[in-house]
Amino acid sequence: MKVNITQKELDLLPIYNPNGSEAVILDYNSDSLLKLYFNEEDYNPEIIDIMKERQKHINKTTFPFAGVYVDNKFAGILMRKVKNYVHYAVLNRVNNVEFIVNVLLDFIDILEELTNNWVYPLDINLFNVLLEKKVYISHLIDTDGEEVIYANSFNRKNYNQVLRLFRNMILETVFKCEIGVVPSDVEVEPKLNINDLEVHEIIFVIIIIYLSEIKEEKKELDKNIIPSSYAYLLNDCDLSLDMFRTSLSDINKDDVLKKILK
Repeated sequence: MKVNITQKELDLLPIYNPNGSEAVILDYNSDSLLKLYFNEEDYNPEIIDIMKERQKHINKTTFPFAGVYVDNKFAGILMRKVKNYVHYAVLNRVNNVEFIVNVLLDFIDILEELTNNWVYPLDINLFNVLLEKKVYISHLIDTDGEEVIYANSFNRKNYNQVLRLFRNMILETVFKCEIGVVPSDVEVEPKLNINDLEVHEIIFVIIIIYLSEIKEEKKELDKNIIPSSYAYLLNDCDLSLDMFRTSLSDINKDDVLKKILK
């Protein structure tokens, strides 16, 4: 599917989001947005066909569905408009741990469907996932970027990177920690022993300090108090999204931890 538009018609479209680093978003109609790349030569129009083929097997994510041509020259893509939304970044300001966990559990279903179909979003962050208000449905955006890998088979390295980025999202939203972006070419190391306080486990130490000092909880916590299932959220590991699902569900069942995190 292609959308052909003239430059004169393009100039009449209102700007929806002018702040993108790689493209400007225009309001095309009531249901669609036009993403116009600043440098269209960096993008391959064939990605539309690839996404269209994967879309046949994916229901929880809506990929861009048409290439946009301005005066017969490829210029961008047409994508679904998500109405009445907030970015996941607002979860940093939400104190309802159970609500955050439930939102992330739903997002696991999205990631699981994508990775089961060998689609690996390697740029997951709090600003490219939208939460639709009232219905609380999550939407992953920017699936046309070069950081989203449409592989021809399962790729453990890419899958592990998705796990790591999602783990960081958990730390940022549930535990309110600031986590830097990890380059996609960094290998994820094997599961670490949580009893070994090595430099690679600094995030785990941060969490212990956080749990022992915030709010009214002033007592000293030993690192072994936290159930081992939570360690899956804190260490680089060769696990699965299902393990993250279990660990997050355990947080919702742990009234003591929810009180500390409140």
